[in-house]
Amino acid sequence: MSYKMITERSHLFAPNINICFVVEFCNAVEVGALQKAINMVEKQHPILRSSVKFDEKGNTFYDVTEEVKVEVSLVRITDDKGWITVVAQEQEKPFILSEAPLIRFTCVKDGINMQLVMCVHHILADGLSCIKILQDIMTCVNGHNQTIKVQHPNLLEDTVLYDNEKLSIPVRILVDVLNKQWSKESHIFTESEYYTMRQNYWSQRSHTIEVAELNEKQTSQLISKCKKYKVTVNNLLVATLLESAERIHRKNAKIGIAASIRPKETGVGNFASGISIKYRYNRVKSLWENVSKIQKLANKRLRSEKAKAYFLTLLKALNLNLIDSMYFSLFGDFKSKPTRTLRKILGYNKNPFGLGMTNLGKISISTGNGVKSVFFIPPLIANTDKIVGVVTTDSGLRIAYQYLNQVNIERNKQIFHEWIIRLKNL
Repeated sequence: MSYKMITERSHLFAPNINICFVVEFCNAVEVGALQKAINMVEKQHPILRSSVKFDEKGNTFYDVTEEVKVEVSLVRITDDKGWITVVAQEQEKPFILSEAPLIRFTCVKDGINMQLVMCVHHILADGLSCIKILQDIMTCVNGHNQTIKVQHPNLLEDTVLYDNEKLSIPVRILVDVLNKQWSKESHIFTESEYYTMRQNYWSQRSHTIEVAELNEKQTSQLISKCKKYKVTVNNLLVATLLESAERIHRKNAKIGIAASIRPKETGVGNFASGISIKYRYNRVKSLWENVSKIQKLANKRLRSEKAKAYFLTLLKALNLNLIDSMYFSLFGDFKSKPTRTLRKILGYNKNPFGLGMTNLGKISISTGNGVKSVFFIPPLIANTDKIVGVVTTDSGLRIAYQYLNQVNIERNKQIFHEWIIRLKNL
């Protein structure tokens, strides 16, 4: 069975698009038990059994097969943060788009401790869908697999969020011009071209991943402070990170904030969009005044369905192969006038400067499920040089901070550590 890929297409040929989660278990779990649980879950979520099918016009489809066995590999490490190296390797390792599955699992063992690293291509799932996958895996590990229901693919195209009328008239005119220009020099990119471009990306770039934990007490104090000042934890995280970065970057920062546009009833899929704001931390004002200002800017866009769906609405209006061309222009040798224009509009630069923040909130995976902690490592997209992934469980808040090494490494380390100290001392 096949399902046409529309707005998910923006992730298809991105060279760094693998989402990673790390689950630390309270007790050792047999690799065989995990393997069995994962394959049970894969049977219930057809999207996890899909690969990408290409046609002669460059259209792409989720091609769902009847049965795919997901193998679980085992890696032994010598320290409790060795899983970070495994995550970095998983981000760099490509998926073969035309071969299912587009999801991988690695068990990482450090003595008696064990973590499960799950790596998913973003076209299959967003962060919240990945949490659903992990929840189902733990349900099966704990022997309750009969409660897992079949979830048929429910793609963004199935929703009513997309309507070209949501684009302003000038933008619609611009889209028409770009599509007409592209039709004169149209190029359909192949898988082999993608792997060459992707290899070029990773040969010239490297990333660093920093992680931190706030324990249950520190997390509770942070939440209480947010309630007192009537702000969200996410906006506090943005403000305190900008506060640390402002000592070095004394200018407006472009901040991308992930937003969910998933239908009320949905299975596993990619239902993520985002909004962006610009803000420079103001040291004349208090921290909480800065948080309130950021919250006002973010809420103005997050409360608007039109604003949240804007980027995806724009993508749907564009020629799909033109969308692909941005990555081949950025990280390969492809040149095109409409591509150059589109990159400028979307802020896709060879030397990006921006911050991405994805906070999945408090999840229901807990110590009661046998899970000690969960880390979420989102990928660095083409218009950011640093990104944060946040997850909260009953044992506290977990933060992953990833940045390009092309920017000063020591500077980023300093920003990160000052930020975490600030959060813990609130």
